[in-house]
Amino acid sequence: MSLLAPKKPIQLVSIQLRYTENETGEVSILKEDEVAKDGAVVETVKFSFRTPTWGDTKTIMSMCSSIGQDGKIAFDGYKFIDARIKKLLVDWSLTDDKEKRLPLTEENIERLPSSVVAYLNEQLEKVTSIAAAFSGAQ
Repeated sequence: MSLLAPKKPIQLVSIQLRYTENETGEVSILKEDEVAKDGAVVETVKFSFRTPTWGDTKTIMSMCSSIGQDGKIAFDGYKFIDARIKKLLVDWSLTDDKEKRLPLTEENIERLPSSVVAYLNEQLEKVTSIAAAFSGAQ
């Protein structure tokens, strides 16, 4: 068995996000079995991430780390979250108001509500194969 076998399937991790949206467009994420308040409509979106390769880990960590004038490494947590999501996200079920699937682009990722990105990051930290790739590096 080869570690670098070209036919080796890519391991995907799916994260389902359940949310409601109020009249002003504010998104509220529902945790696990939480029920929506006041009969609000619950939407579900699926995000699929691939597990990182060594090359991904190096690229992501390089994107969020810098060496200061004092010679110390500075780590930017926001850049880390952004880079990890943009590098590892391979699919989603987001649609526009006409139910047309939105393309997975950097611009569309940038448009995600902060609460959604925070939730995805929290869930990615629970996935051993993803979190372990970055443990000790931060």
